[in-house]
Amino acid sequence: MVAWWPLNETGGTVIDDIWSNQLNGTSLDVGGVPAPVGSGGPTSVSGQHVGNSLYFPGEYVEANYSALDFGAGELSIDAWVKTVANPPVTSHDAIQPIVDKTAQPGGIVAGYALFLYWPVNQAYSQLAFVIDDGVGGPSTFLVHPTPLSGGWSHVAVTVARLSANQAVVTLYVNGLPSSPTTLTVGSTANTAPLWIGQSRLYTLFNTGFQESTVDELEIFSCALAAAEVQQIYAAQQAGKCTPTPGSMVTPTPTIPIACVGDCDGDGTVTANEIIATMAHFEYEPLPLAA
Repeated sequence: MVAWWPLNETGGTVIDDIWSNQLNGTSLDVGGVPAPVGSGGPTSVSGQHVGNSLYFPGEYVEANYSALDFGAGELSIDAWVKTVANPPVTSHDAIQPIVDKTAQPGGIVAGYALFLYWPVNQAYSQLAFVIDDGVGGPSTFLVHPTPLSGGWSHVAVTVARLSANQAVVTLYVNGLPSSPTTLTVGSTANTAPLWIGQSRLYTLFNTGFQESTVDELEIFSCALAAAEVQQIYAAQQAGKCTPTPGSMVTPTPTIPIACVGDCDGDGTVTANEIIATMAHFEYEPLPLAA
């Protein structure tokens, strides 16, 4: 694990990373100026989902550390997010930010970002992930097919490297994985700070903003296995034990974990064997302003 932000703060500008690296974030107002939680910064929401959570209606958290830049390495992100029940009032598609560690050299994304994506004419949002190396063609936009339309959901993404220029990406919603997608992508290195609850992608993808509520955000420097993601989801509101540095968090599931895919091994996925298929979108970057 690299960082674990429980997002339990009710005041102050320090957003604690309780992992040993202590990559504490800073609470910022909508203009990027340090401001306390609940007084210009993000809003504390008590009793949701594990302990408290933070609501981001435009304010956000910034964490500026090189340890959050994975280059051509592996990574995983997971968090609990609260989705809104009604479509955003906008003439554009909307982004509900979770994490953004991107720069845009030449109008192409370099870095990674996890967010909820809400097409303008769609009645629900979906988990989405961007990862790119800032070189060549259009930035890659991956979407999990599960509809999200209100309430808390556990979301995650894993990036497993086949080589320095090739990665396998899997998205998860409530423990259910998408079909893995193999991408050609090199180093995602950039010098931009990591943002929680805000995004840099609005102009590039011509989208509007939708507020988000986030809890128990974690980032790993490895690709978690499906069982590990499902165990984190299974902990639900009981949360995870306080980690021991250097060890993997694998709480005992408190609810059954459903089989995904060909459960009985007969080569056929039946109606009782659920598998999600990832949608894969590519967007040409918008022209840069003169």
